[in-house]
Amino acid sequence: MDLIRILNELWSRRLWVLAAVAIAGLIGLSTAYKLPSFEKRSELVGAASSQVLIDSATSVIGDVEKDPAPLANRAVVLAQYMSSAEARTEIAKRMSLEPTQIAADGPFSSLTNRSTYQATPAGPRANQLTEENAVYRLVFDAQLELPIVSIYTQAPDAESAVGLAGAATDVLREYVKQLDEGIPPERQITVSSLGAPEGGTVNDGANPALALLAFLGVLVVLCTLIVLGSGLARQWQETKESEHSERGRRRPQDSAEIPRIPDDELLRHPRPAERRGVRVEPPRQYN
Repeated sequence: MDLIRILNELWSRRLWVLAAVAIAGLIGLSTAYKLPSFEKRSELVGAASSQVLIDSATSVIGDVEKDPAPLANRAVVLAQYMSSAEARTEIAKRMSLEPTQIAADGPFSSLTNRSTYQATPAGPRANQLTEENAVYRLVFDAQLELPIVSIYTQAPDAESAVGLAGAATDVLREYVKQLDEGIPPERQITVSSLGAPEGGTVNDGANPALALLAFLGVLVVLCTLIVLGSGLARQWQETKESEHSERGRRRPQDSAEIPRIPDDELLRHPRPAERRGVRVEPPRQYN
């Protein structure tokens, strides 16, 4: 029953509803297009990923009798270094950027008691990075029980994202070489890339579903305001009409009850000279 009343109310105010539809449509279009040029909004973001294997000169990974757990622990330590200010400065030099333009997070693994980043493709990983609102960003993931460091990057375009992943890999490799100085070759750590960095462009446009949701949300709010405002206006009008009708019913009765005020001529006592048609005789004297 209430729904029928609301629909009837909106139908009676259909001009206002049409105006609300127009306003909601403009707001919905503004989320997907730049008004008034109707240029499509685009937020191009580049993302890339790369994986680095931490091994030894004698290849622990290739020897089934050796335990890779010690190298997995070293991978966590190296990933921790990559998120430091020193590593970010070296990466920024290779990218011709300022260190403040690059943000780094990680490592993320069960060994650091933090949530683990799962090994996902570059596209889904890029969506996680873009939610963090950074232009140049690095995320390092230490694989669980495996000596592998995964590198995920975000940049304004795909080429910069791939270059950022490559620069991070080179900085890690140079850092490990410095650590290997003075250590016998058979006991040195090696860093090797598991393929070239892969990247692409994500979030290449506004989501049409977002524009539709914006349109519906604004339309519902405006229609609600129309119904509430129309109801308040009707109640105010009915109150004014009831007051006028009440005053109209009271006027005849009130005028009958109020006594008529006599004129000044009636209140004034007439003088003998002013009496008309009355003969005035002098007072008689009695003997």
